[in-house]
Amino acid sequence: RIDLSSNPYTIAHIPLSTDSGDPNHTTEMAVLDGDGKSFLYAGSGDWKAVAMDDLVPRPLRTDRYSVANIRTTANPGIFLSRSYGGSFNRITVDASGVKVVQTAPQSAQLDLLRGSASGDHILGSDGRLYDSNTFTLQFNLNFLGNNEPCLDWPLRRAYLFEANRLRAFDVSDGSSLGNLPLPVSSAETWNGHCVRWGADGLAMFGYDSFSGVGLYIGRWSAALPNGDDANADLMSDNWENAYFGTTNVNPTADSDGDGISNAFEYLFGTSPIQSNGNPVQTTISTDSGQTVIHIIFPRRVGFVPQSYGFETTFDFQQWAPAEGVTETVLSTQGVNGVQIQTIDAAIPSPALEHGFARLKWLGPQSP
Repeated sequence: RIDLSSNPYTIAHIPLSTDSGDPNHTTEMAVLDGDGKSFLYAGSGDWKAVAMDDLVPRPLRTDRYSVANIRTTANPGIFLSRSYGGSFNRITVDASGVKVVQTAPQSAQLDLLRGSASGDHILGSDGRLYDSNTFTLQFNLNFLGNNEPCLDWPLRRAYLFEANRLRAFDVSDGSSLGNLPLPVSSAETWNGHCVRWGADGLAMFGYDSFSGVGLYIGRWSAALPNGDDANADLMSDNWENAYFGTTNVNPTADSDGDGISNAFEYLFGTSPIQSNGNPVQTTISTDSGQTVIHIIFPRRVGFVPQSYGFETTFDFQQWAPAEGVTETVLSTQGVNGVQIQTIDAAIPSPALEHGFARLKWLGPQSP
């Protein structure tokens, strides 16, 4: 264990002995909740699961040959495992140690050695998705591969290797989301391990007979559903990540200095990192003697109208929510792959002879 918080860093060597005294090494490991010094591992010498606190093992271990690998779940005290003999189990960890608490029925067995767990689900290399609490089949992607998958349950994404490409699926409906080519020949394979990181990152470990083992790290937009907004800032996570490389974006900041905030750049369908001219136009009309201010602006299809609003004033000192506003869709067109509507917002003037109106962001003000 390397402690990177100290300067210089410190190293602790942790002995992994077996009950029989045979040589041992870890086949799988997972850090437990706490200060980072407690962890769970499966050993190859006796195929048991052991929980460690610093250099000291907890008393209770699983039986011999019971745990060959470990997968995490949404519960920090519950893990999934595959035994040396191939059975699919649930194990728990507490202060006393580790124990197997449930074995899946034969009908629900899958090769967990090449399985990926996320949340309360686990995906097998053949595309079978199970609820890890009940061991019931939830979905079958009918995939013919046998390499290690990658499951991102919060975003309903599944990734499975097929020769020299990675395939993405939406586990909500089983639809294919595309293929990511990998830098190996069709005769080689990336089947060692797959890990999701960050907003749209994937790290893949595999074997190439020409160069041996390798690690491929990439970013793929298929990792994020277009409409998802996990941080509820009313801007698509995919859009934020495409422009900023993160979803931690301040909606009211003006990242490109063009006078348009990031939130309105998203609303308008314009780039938040490349200066644009203001697409908002204004006109005046009269209706039965009442002055009507028109604010004409682009709005992406599907945008939540409650996230913006209109205010009026007649002296620039006090602004009040506009009353009697009507919005009309003048046209719809595709702009850089995004459907954009042209909206005409008709706003009655706060005074018969003159007045002013503005478009205002009503959504979250900062990440």
